[in-house]
Amino acid sequence: LKTSENRLSYHLNSKQWEDESMREAHLDWAVGEAKIGKDTVLFFDLSDITKKYAKKMEHLGEVYDHDKKEKANGYWEINVEAINEKGKEQMVLWEEIYSQLEPGFKSQNEKIFRVVEKVAKATKGKGVLVFDRGGDDEKLMHKAFDELKMLGIIRQVGTRKVVWIGWKGEGKGAPVHEIAKELPMQYSKFVEVEGKKKKASYGYCQVKVKGIDSKLYLVVV
Repeated sequence: LKTSENRLSYHLNSKQWEDESMREAHLDWAVGEAKIGKDTVLFFDLSDITKKYAKKMEHLGEVYDHDKKEKANGYWEINVEAINEKGKEQMVLWEEIYSQLEPGFKSQNEKIFRVVEKVAKATKGKGVLVFDRGGDDEKLMHKAFDELKMLGIIRQVGTRKVVWIGWKGEGKGAPVHEIAKELPMQYSKFVEVEGKKKKASYGYCQVKVKGIDSKLYLVVV
């Protein structure tokens, strides 16, 4: 038993089991298995894990519990999933838990940008990056769209200010929630939600975000 313990402990100490190298190896394998194409959704889930009663966990930091609307002990989390065009097949590409108190931590943006770059490289630029409101950030847009030339969808915060290009031939600067009220819902499509087909009406227009060179569109559903 002692010999087995020493052998297993020795292998666990090997550099091949380092967190980053294991995540990168899994990413390369998962990208091949998922058969990622230009329309494959690459969903980035930027969330957190709360540890309300934890006191001595390694590098335990502070996060914001969005469910309870309060600060709590815990860790930040980055999950990336590839979802096929029909939304029925999923493959985890990347999972990472981190803390702002861990050695070498610089910023959340640095963590997120690094993962976006690794995923873009592994997929060779294929796929559509998808972020919830947590991705509504000019620096992230610049990284993903201007630098990496990726396609993407980012759910906007209602107060995000954009310029509605072509509005009355001159453009209009306004928060997206105001544009959403004025934008005509010219299109519709039946979509499946929880096993039931529902009609979704939508409209879109070209917009400009300060500091972003790529062509952007605001879609309102």
